[in-house]
Amino acid sequence: MLSVVGRRTNEGWVVRSSLRRARGIMAEGRSGSSVGTRRVMSASTPGVGLRWTESIKRGTDVVLSVMGLIGLSPVLLGVWALVIVTSGRPSIYRGKVVGRDGKGFDCFKFRTMVLRGDDRAFVEYLKAWVAGQVTPYVSGKEYLYKFGRDPRITGVGRILRRWSLDELPQLFNVLRGEMSLVGPRPPVVQEYALYGHKERGRLTIRPGITGLAQVTARSGLTFEEMLRLDLEYVQQRSVGLDVRILMKTIGVVISGRGAR
Repeated sequence: MLSVVGRRTNEGWVVRSSLRRARGIMAEGRSGSSVGTRRVMSASTPGVGLRWTESIKRGTDVVLSVMGLIGLSPVLLGVWALVIVTSGRPSIYRGKVVGRDGKGFDCFKFRTMVLRGDDRAFVEYLKAWVAGQVTPYVSGKEYLYKFGRDPRITGVGRILRRWSLDELPQLFNVLRGEMSLVGPRPPVVQEYALYGHKERGRLTIRPGITGLAQVTARSGLTFEEMLRLDLEYVQQRSVGLDVRILMKTIGVVISGRGAR
């Protein structure tokens, strides 16, 4: 049974620590403005500076994705074969997600779950998470909000998720222009259906493989905290900030902090 009681207050120090980390990353990624400063300009109608940033960002996405697919091709082939051997075909899962400006697309991942698993508990979790009613569970020294102990996940799938190897096929989504290397994570269709105007603001740019929220606390944020960080990134995004997030992503993956 999914617990949807109110959030405990004794992990407030975890949240404050995470948000301080996020502000530190944001501050490193830009100069001359405070963290709380909001640009008046809409992210969907950028000015000259943001248009240049978007052009550089898109070019960087393409170059790094091609390099990643070539350099990681042995890993991609190995994981592809491992999934087939241990749990059959298909090896690639096409998740229905929502991207920029509400446009849906298939998000590629290595399959980490059993086929035809019952997702009703997950849908109920999404409703509670977006509503801020999920109680965190403790894993080691962390309070995590991600849907935990999912019986649909295979043994190999847990290993792939631990090292984020399941997300490597999303480099193809980046090449197709559906995603960026850095940006808010794309919500599944069931989650997007629960969004209001404010929540949809996180999708005025391309979603990313990694993002500010992911390097801040990975699975240790409430929906409201994740939304706050995503909107902050949308407003303050820059090439320098993307570089710092990408570098910090490597450390987060190696540490395994918040992996599920």
